[in-house]
Amino acid sequence: MSNGYTFGMIAFLLFFLLSRVIGAQATKRLEADVRHRIYDEFGSQNNVRTFITVSMLICYFVAISYFHFYFLTISIAFLTLFLVYLIVNLFVTNKRLNSIGAPTDYVHSIMISWALYMGGFLIMILASFLL
Repeated sequence: MSNGYTFGMIAFLLFFLLSRVIGAQATKRLEADVRHRIYDEFGSQNNVRTFITVSMLICYFVAISYFHFYFLTISIAFLTLFLVYLIVNLFVTNKRLNSIGAPTDYVHSIMISWALYMGGFLIMILASFLL
C-alpha cells in the first residue's frame, strides 16, 4: 500500500466524518414536522442510493481484478461515472429539499455536507494516483 493511498483514505475518512457531523447537526436543529417531512421524502431512497453505490464499487473492483491491464481506463471511467452520479444526486436532493419547504440553513448545511463528501472522495482518488 502506497503512502498516497493511505493519505487518501485518511483524508476521505476525515471529510466523510465531518460531512456526517454537519448533516446530523443540521437535522437536530429542525422542527419535528419538517424533520418528518424530510424523512418521508427521503427515507426509502437512502436505501436505494446505498445499494447503487455499493453495486458500483463492487463492479469496479471486479472489473479491475479481471481486466487489470486496463486499470487506468477502468478507474477513470469509474471516477467519471461516480462523480456524475454524486452531482446528479446533489442537484436532485437540493431540488426536493426546496420543494418540501426545508429551511434554507438546512439546505445549505446539506449541500456543504455533500461537498465535503465529494471533496474527500476526490482527494482519496487523486492521492492514490498522484502520490
